[in-house]
Amino acid sequence: MKKALGLVGLLALSSGAKAQDTADTDYMDLSESEVQSEILRRAQRFRYEDIKRLEGNEDFDGVIIASSTCPKEYVRKEYRKRNEIVFLRLMDYFDGAKSINGDSLVFGYFDICGKSGATDLGFNGSSFGMYLDGKRIDTLRGFPDSDEAIKEWYDFLSSKWIPTNLTSSNGIYAWRFEGTANERQVSFKP
Repeated sequence: MKKALGLVGLLALSSGAKAQDTADTDYMDLSESEVQSEILRRAQRFRYEDIKRLEGNEDFDGVIIASSTCPKEYVRKEYRKRNEIVFLRLMDYFDGAKSINGDSLVFGYFDICGKSGATDLGFNGSSFGMYLDGKRIDTLRGFPDSDEAIKEWYDFLSSKWIPTNLTSSNGIYAWRFEGTANERQVSFKP
């Protein structure tokens, strides 16, 4: 993600999402296992079969984090923790938000540990999958590379990525990652 994205935190979110001040809830003081436990407590959990059933379900709009509960790491712990902190902060910010279709925005967790079928679903390693009308419209793969970068990633995802795709589309453009950690402005295609 580019360093210039820190400025997007100054932009107002026009989505009608329930904005939370995440400065007091940054989750940095939690251990890696506490961060993951908090996600598992709050997010809807998905298995391979669950995600396959969602495909084409027009009432499903949201973001699913693919991460691992395995004791043997697929991803270095500090990267996974940073990614999961960004996800928790997004869950806080968009708590109670509705999608552009009027459906509740869902935040889910998919465990890529073991024989989960993650590769078949397009989750190659820890990533975020974005869904609109039960269709995967974008995938973000990458991590904040430092604790300081967590805010930058959160600012961009909460003010650009989720709004232009899920909560307040302008119908002209959206920000997408297309399976990378590099954002691009593209023509909006639901």
